[in-house]
Amino acid sequence: MKKIIFILIMVSFLEASHENMGGTPVAQALSLSYVAMAHGAGAIPFNPAGLSLGDKMEALTYYRILYGGLGERFASYGLYVKYGNIGIGIEEKGAMLEGDYEGKYDEGLYSLSGGYPLSSNLLAGLNLNLYKFQDPRFGTSYSFGADVGILANITKVFRVGAFYRNITLSRIRGDKLPSYLDAGISMHSGDFSSTSLTFHMSPDYGPGVALGEQISLFKGLLILRGGIYSEEDLKKFSFGIGIHKAGFHFDYAVISTEGLPLSHSFGILYRR
Repeated sequence: MKKIIFILIMVSFLEASHENMGGTPVAQALSLSYVAMAHGAGAIPFNPAGLSLGDKMEALTYYRILYGGLGERFASYGLYVKYGNIGIGIEEKGAMLEGDYEGKYDEGLYSLSGGYPLSSNLLAGLNLNLYKFQDPRFGTSYSFGADVGILANITKVFRVGAFYRNITLSRIRGDKLPSYLDAGISMHSGDFSSTSLTFHMSPDYGPGVALGEQISLFKGLLILRGGIYSEEDLKKFSFGIGIHKAGFHFDYAVISTEGLPLSHSFGILYRR
């Protein structure tokens, strides 16, 4: 019973509905400093303009264990597919509750996405989203919304990006869904390393800043990632590793959030 109560507390107070969706291990390992690095299928929840980068089909799936030992009870998973400049994203986060509130608690975000090259150096993207909220106490509710993103190559080394989540200011059950602006810059040193700086601005929280670093070793076979995120009352540190071979990308991230147990994210991407 104590564990059930703890789960309800985590669900009710740690995050608003649909907060912190998009648990791809690459982005998590960079502490979500990804708006100017978003690329391919994994770009959908962070900046759909990145769908225009690359000319191969990609399929990515991940599983994220939240709040340490609650992984089997409260977890998230996602599936992203890119074909050309079009993509679909499926994200769900939920728990099976028992006791007085027995049933399934679930948050879903389903996206139809497109990335469009406006010029050789300027890309734009759009997500059309369906939100789902399911709770044993309130039933199931749905809402629609949209996100927009942009990427621009300043030079061969520097790229800037911006992403506005829920530009429609949609609500579900009368409550506001997350709405924020991410803006950042990334620096790419050939195929060896990438550095990304992102500013996170939300009307509901104080401003935040994220810094991420990615290093490629052994001709891209091994990728090391790390990041830090900071805002007034929240600090996160992250680390990740990737192994890339024969079109398959296996990625892992561990995230340390101040005041919470470690969380973990595992993902597989296939590109052809």
